[in-house]
Amino acid sequence: MYIALVTCSNVAFYKTHDLYVADLYSVSTDRETNVLSFKIVTNGRTDIAIVSISELSVGSNGKDKNNDEICCARALVTAKANIVKHPKSEDIRKGRLIQKQLAIELHDKANIPLKTCNLEDITQFQRAMNAYQIHVVSQQHFNGIIFQGPEAERKIYLYHHNEHYDVITSMPGFSNRSYYCNICQKGYQNKEEHKCNNICTSCHKINEIENKEWIYCKDCNRFFQGDVCIQLHAKKTSQ
Repeated sequence: MYIALVTCSNVAFYKTHDLYVADLYSVSTDRETNVLSFKIVTNGRTDIAIVSISELSVGSNGKDKNNDEICCARALVTAKANIVKHPKSEDIRKGRLIQKQLAIELHDKANIPLKTCNLEDITQFQRAMNAYQIHVVSQQHFNGIIFQGPEAERKIYLYHHNEHYDVITSMPGFSNRSYYCNICQKGYQNKEEHKCNNICTSCHKINEIENKEWIYCKDCNRFFQGDVCIQLHAKKTSQ
């Protein structure tokens, strides 16, 4: 079993009708048993919480407490509220009436009936939210991305599991890594070792991806990506 290690002082699940938003640094599941496990370390004490994902998504009677079937739209408006720092983001996150109202408004804007949503519907949501790039991570596809909208600065990640959508508030946490790359869609630990960061092999500086004129150093017979790189090189070699 893969156990997520959480080292934060406060961990909370916020019930939002049929949607749970977890303030966690990592979320992972055992693919065979469909069990979600957390090891929570707080104030020197260790607590273990093991629950089934289905228990988070449904009521104690085994059926959704809220059968309005708009959990996808609920997740989208909750994620958006968090990004834009909506003045009522806390109420939205906790599933107050405003969350349902915003979700219904999103359905109307995207011209989608109030129903369980599929990828075709998410495509319509994406058109209605063109200032955001929506990603859908699927448990059924081994936590791979099954939908990705057009490039946008503001990114929303949803987790699809058990015919349900939740918000992923941190992709580095979800992937159990320090960082997450939106280019190759993988988590990683060290900025200086991730190829997508355009690392200079000479000075190990992270560069913006752009066309720069490489500068040749006759002393070491190497090329450097611009003035900053060669200045760093000169500074190090002079020490």
